[in-house]
Amino acid sequence: MKHIFLIFAIIFLLGCGSDDAPTNTNTASRSIADYMLDGPVGTEYWYSQVGIRTDTNGRTGILGRDTIVWTILNRAYNHPILGNCMQVTVYRKFHDYLDTAYYSLSNNEIVYMDRSPGMDRILIGPIEKGTIQNVDDNNNAKIHALDVPMTTPAGNFSTVHVLAEEYRENNNEKYTANFYFTPKVLVCKIQRFIEQSTLTGKKQLEEYSIELFRIKKP
Repeated sequence: MKHIFLIFAIIFLLGCGSDDAPTNTNTASRSIADYMLDGPVGTEYWYSQVGIRTDTNGRTGILGRDTIVWTILNRAYNHPILGNCMQVTVYRKFHDYLDTAYYSLSNNEIVYMDRSPGMDRILIGPIEKGTIQNVDDNNNAKIHALDVPMTTPAGNFSTVHVLAEEYRENNNEKYTANFYFTPKVLVCKIQRFIEQSTLTGKKQLEEYSIELFRIKKP
């Protein structure tokens, strides 16, 4: 099943700073509701994405870069399935592609839908160490740590760290992902690592990162 973070395209537009940069409070909220985007209609959340590959000889190269902009369109949209929810546009600059997404609070979790069939569970309560998550459709994911400080160009955050790990035997590869969920902005950083072993024992690594670098309020 698709996932909002898996369908980001690849190009990166440099930028930094926020109109109203958050400040790290040292304690991430324990309420799921506090992790929803909290800006007024028109607020933009700018994310950069970059992919890097390190081959079996240790050479690195850029796989691609992207900029993704989430914009709050409606804070009280009546969705036919989700009911009352937040409507957000998702703009991918590289392909000049605009999509619409929907976020809702339901049964102590944040759920997501777009034009694709199915529903994704983004963050599942309770907010405590060990709670099983379903990011990237990975049922091995869980809350790994609380109150993790994280600094991005958009500001300083206190985050909930969700760790997903999986060994994909068919491809002889290890997948690791780190999600840093943040009150008021949902997520401030994502890191994905795919380590693949060759028949000779050498390894190549692909790393994909997504980072919040700007919050622009209307």
